[in-house]
Amino acid sequence: MISINRIPKIIQGGMGAGISNWKLAKTVSMKGGLGIVAGTALDQILVRRLQNGDTDGHMRRALEAFPAPASARRVLEKWFQPHGNPNRRYRILSKPVCTMNDARVETMIVAAFVEMFLAKEGHDNPVGFNCLEKMQLPLIPSIFGAMLAGVDCLTIGAGFPVYIPKVLDNLLSMNPSFIPLHVEGRNIPRHELEFDPHRYIPDKYRSSLLSKLQRPLFFPIISSPLAGKMMLRKNAHLVDGFIVENHRAGGHNAPPRTKTSDRPSYGKKDDIDMGAIAALGKPFWLAGGYASPEKMREALRQGASGVQIGSLFAYSAQSGLDATQKKECLDLFVKNKIVVKTDFAASPTGYPFKTILKSGTATDPHASLTQERKCDLGYLRTISCDDEGKLVYNCPATNADSNALCVCNGLMSAAGLPQMRTETREPPLLTCGEDYAAIAELASVAGEYTAEDALNFIRGTLHKRLSA
Repeated sequence: MISINRIPKIIQGGMGAGISNWKLAKTVSMKGGLGIVAGTALDQILVRRLQNGDTDGHMRRALEAFPAPASARRVLEKWFQPHGNPNRRYRILSKPVCTMNDARVETMIVAAFVEMFLAKEGHDNPVGFNCLEKMQLPLIPSIFGAMLAGVDCLTIGAGFPVYIPKVLDNLLSMNPSFIPLHVEGRNIPRHELEFDPHRYIPDKYRSSLLSKLQRPLFFPIISSPLAGKMMLRKNAHLVDGFIVENHRAGGHNAPPRTKTSDRPSYGKKDDIDMGAIAALGKPFWLAGGYASPEKMREALRQGASGVQIGSLFAYSAQSGLDATQKKECLDLFVKNKIVVKTDFAASPTGYPFKTILKSGTATDPHASLTQERKCDLGYLRTISCDDEGKLVYNCPATNADSNALCVCNGLMSAAGLPQMRTETREPPLLTCGEDYAAIAELASVAGEYTAEDALNFIRGTLHKRLSA
C-alpha cells in the first residue's frame, strides 16, 4: 500500500464521464498533484474511442498491457473500427443489470484498466480512481480493473460505501466479493451483487498478479462529520482519509439537510463543522470552493491536509470536456455570463446536480423538446421489485412528465462522444461548481490554460511564472 504521506496537498476531482480522463490525471500527478481518473461509464467510453478508430493508438497500447490477453483481444475484436465512425452512430454495450454475462463484466474490467494504465504510464507518482456508490452495478468490476493497473487511491461519493474496505481485502486476494444491492421499497428481501475475479483472470496469470496487486488508500467522500463517524464505526483502521465536500462543488451534491415541502434549498444546517471533521482523527481534504491560494491556506489552518479541486481542472486543456463546449464556456466565464444552477430534479439519482444553463445543451428547453427520452445506457436507473419479486429497472428521465434529464447520455456528449439520434446529436450536459472565479481569472490571463497552470494558480506561483 502507498504511504498516505505521498498524497499531495492538491487533489484533482474525479469528474463526470471522461472529463477526468487519463490525460488530465496523468498531467496532474506528474506535476505534483494527485490526479484522479473518473470511473463513470469507462466501458462505454472505451468502446466509443475504439469505434472512432483510436487514431493515436493509446487504447490499443493499453489493451496490449492487460494481464489476461484474451480478454483484451475480445474487446478489441468486437469494438475496434480501423476506419473510424464518421456518422457517430455508435454501437453501444448492453445496459448494466444485476446478472450480467461474463463478456459484459469483462469489458468493465478492461476499460478501467486501460484508463488507469494510461494515467500511470511513464511516471511513479500516485494516481487515484473515483467512483459513485450510487452506481453499484459497475462498481466492483471497475475497481478491480483499476487495481490491476496499480491504482494508488480510491475515492467514492454519492452514497455510503461502508462495504468497500472488505471488498478491497477480497480483491487483493482475488476472492469473491458480495455487496448489498440498493433496492427501493418496503419489506424487500436482501439482494446481493457478487463479483468473482477468478471468472476473469485465468489460473496461469493469477499467481503473478497476486504478488503485484496493492491495496489502494481509501478516501470516502463525505459532507458531514456524522457520515465520517458512521464510516469509521466499522472501518476505523481501513479508512485512510476523507474528502469533505460541501454543496458548492459541481456535479452531484448531497441533499439539503433542511426538509422542505416545496422548494428545497441549502442553509446553515448544511455548513460543515470543521472541528468535528478534524476530531475524526483522519487526514482530510476540503472540496467545494477552494480553488485559490487563500482558500488553500484557510483549509490548512482548519486542519486539512489539503484541498480537492474539480471545476478548475475540468476546464483545463487536458480534460476530456468537448473542445467546442470548453472554448465557449471559457468565453462566458471571462465575460461573467455563465449561469450555474443547483437543479434538484435534473438527476435520476435524486441527488441535486449543478447544471450550466447554456443554449444547445441539455438544459436548453428547445434542445430538450427535440430529444427522444430513451434510456439506452442505463447507469443511473433505480431498482425495485414487482409483485412477483422480480427486479425492475427504471430511469425517471424516460418519463415525459418528469423534469429529470438524461444524465448518462448528456455526460457522454459533454466528453465529446455524443450519440447520433434520428436527426440530432445528443446534447451535452455541463456542470460547474458555484465558485468559478479562478476559471475566469485563468482564462482571462492565459486563454486556454493547462492543468499545470491550474496547479500553480492554487499554489500561488502562476503569476510569477507568467511574468518571468
